[in-house]
Amino acid sequence: MAARMQQQKDRKENPPEELRDAEGHLVDKFGNHLNPEDEHDHSGKKKPLELTNKPLPTTNEGARLTFDIGTEKHDFGKLLQGMVAEHEFTLHSSGTEDLIIRQVKPTCGCTVAQVYYEGAQGERLAYTYGNPIPAGTTVWVPAKLHTKGKRGHQNTRINITSTDPRGQTQLGLEADIDPFFVVMPSYLNFGQIRKGEEKTLELQISTVKSEALLMTVEPNSIPAGVTVDLQATGALDPEGRSPSWKLKATAGPELVEGNLARTLMVLSDKVIEGGKPNPDGSPAVFQVSVTLSARVVGPFSFNPPYMSMGLVRPGQVLSRSVRLTCHDADFSLAENLPTVSIKGIAPANQPYPDWIHAERFTPRVTAVPGENSVDIELTCQGMPESLSGSFRGTLLIGLTHDEKDEVVIPITGVCRGGVVPVNKAAGG
Repeated sequence: MAARMQQQKDRKENPPEELRDAEGHLVDKFGNHLNPEDEHDHSGKKKPLELTNKPLPTTNEGARLTFDIGTEKHDFGKLLQGMVAEHEFTLHSSGTEDLIIRQVKPTCGCTVAQVYYEGAQGERLAYTYGNPIPAGTTVWVPAKLHTKGKRGHQNTRINITSTDPRGQTQLGLEADIDPFFVVMPSYLNFGQIRKGEEKTLELQISTVKSEALLMTVEPNSIPAGVTVDLQATGALDPEGRSPSWKLKATAGPELVEGNLARTLMVLSDKVIEGGKPNPDGSPAVFQVSVTLSARVVGPFSFNPPYMSMGLVRPGQVLSRSVRLTCHDADFSLAENLPTVSIKGIAPANQPYPDWIHAERFTPRVTAVPGENSVDIELTCQGMPESLSGSFRGTLLIGLTHDEKDEVVIPITGVCRGGVVPVNKAAGG
């Protein structure tokens, strides 16, 4: 019971990190789009599409934007992931005054390129926002539902702002999105890789309906230091199409230190009808997005990535620490304890200058039992009363390793006046 309560407390205090794609949309760990405005249910359970249209007033005076009962929603039923489905809503300017539409704003996954209205001769005319629409006129709102990156039941809304005194009119689209491809596993996580090493992972791509396709990897989506091989694993037709493909990705040995997080695009030759063309003018096609991730480390890594002293009161004594780990089994940090010096911030390609606050910090290096690691503890002996604001320095860790002789760790903190704890040290 206590463990479960602690887990709930940890989730509340440390909510999961938001993931976003290259366009800034919220995504889950599989790359599927999420949106707080939409009632997307990626478990596949269907939720009703609810709109917030206010009831009509008892009188018909003024401007009115209305629709026939039941036509404010459209359910496409089942769609394949990647398809673009179209529907046109019919509305009416049905009040006693001209209607003005100020904005039509779809939520995630929906687009409205143009609104149309009925001209004096019954013709269909493109509408310009802000222009009056006479009472008795029909209004058309064509909308597209984009299913790329979506799965399960999807709801999306179109919010229309007009001079109707009710303020906003809502229209809605919904569909059940079935996957076009099955990808196993759904992403490739190489984990921690030592710089200079290689690691290979594989995944299988197949079409749900066993449709044979020609698949290729978009070259510009392959990150530097990664090689990709894509081979058909199913029966081939005369043009080389297959319903299943195996993708093999090899990371290293030319990867640079740091975190790798990229999306690999695997394109098919099947065009999406109604899909928005790519920026280069080529047609939109069914595709697979594969997330590649890795943490590339050299002979040493440290955590956390900087020495944050946090909020420091003038005169306050407190300590923080960073753990330095060696990934070279032939080099013992315990037998080759690093040296520590404290410097200021250096301009690019310049030596580190002396830091005015260096003497206020005392470093200590301690080997970690059972690990090829050391804890580097930095104790602030008290910042001056005159300091108010942020401070920054540099922790230089000297090493005797053949590949790396120095690790640089930033020092950060903020000093604010207030009550000063007496002889109280805070652990890191």
